[in-house]
Amino acid sequence: MDNKDNDQKDDQKKKQINILSKEKGTSIGYQLGFIMHDNFSLHILLTLIVNLLSSAVIIGIYSTFYKLIEVHSFESFFIGLILYTVMEIIIKLILIRFAWKILIQTFGFIFFILNLSLFFIVSLIVPGFTFLTNPSNIVIFTLSFMAFRLLLTTYIRKSRLFQKGV
Repeated sequence: MDNKDNDQKDDQKKKQINILSKEKGTSIGYQLGFIMHDNFSLHILLTLIVNLLSSAVIIGIYSTFYKLIEVHSFESFFIGLILYTVMEIIIKLILIRFAWKILIQTFGFIFFILNLSLFFIVSLIVPGFTFLTNPSNIVIFTLSFMAFRLLLTTYIRKSRLFQKGV
């Protein structure tokens, strides 16, 4: 008798989850905030555009009163941010897939460490993309970048143009 009750409860939960996902029309990754669009290729394109815009704005704002980063050419800027975006997407997918408990326990702080280390790696790989000599420059840039990117991604996820008003 208890098995039948448990099976019925499990079936009801599955039906409710299916109904909720059909109503929203979105994936769980999108609902958690990592995916900007259900179509993964559009997600990659949106992530690249958001990263380019965010870093350009942060570099522009800070270059007026405190120079955090030195970019010698547009090519080094684009190559550096494309490299950063590709590494970020791959590593975040792996982390979310295999280490989601750690992500929840650290409240996403691991993403800050990840972004910090990725920007450092990019500055080592790409010539003309340097954070000068002060180590606090990369921390300030990463914090500002993540805050501004959060604003942009929230707008994109809520925009009727990109998401049909989800």
